[in-house]
Amino acid sequence: MVIVGTTTPDVLWPSTACLVQTDLQLPMVASFDLYAAETSLLAALNVAIHYVAAGAPAVLLIGAESDNQLVDLPGQGAATHGRAASAAVLTQAGGDGGVLASMTGGSAHPDANGDMVDRTLLRGLTDGVTECLRKANLTLPDIDLVIGEQSAPEIMQAWCKASGVSSSRLVLN
Repeated sequence: MVIVGTTTPDVLWPSTACLVQTDLQLPMVASFDLYAAETSLLAALNVAIHYVAAGAPAVLLIGAESDNQLVDLPGQGAATHGRAASAAVLTQAGGDGGVLASMTGGSAHPDANGDMVDRTLLRGLTDGVTECLRKANLTLPDIDLVIGEQSAPEIMQAWCKASGVSSSRLVLN
């Protein structure tokens, strides 16, 4: 199976996942793109995790964005535009391996009001991390490295400060 999380495919048809499947000369397997704005990769990861848990032998997961194709998005500065891609193969884990915890969420009515958005992001990040750690029966000191979203470094730094996590444990992808 091939799942591509993107909001900026090079073409709308065929899907990027089908193009990857063809380029890699993979057998006929389910291949699809998942579009979910900034959360496309995480949404695709969530779907891939469920497919593997349901018995899929392997899922090729790709996240790819090229926001510089999108010009003059309201409320976004040039610093938020860029190109990035990542890939992973998810398979059944032997023994105790697997996903420790995950959670998804969002809003049907997002608000792009600057300072309010920052406060909402910080609160949501704090609540989300707390909930995932609780589900996994872990605490912040158990975490060696935090990989954060690079388009909002100030939010990640504020979270580190508020949570007592040393910024040396933060990597912005």
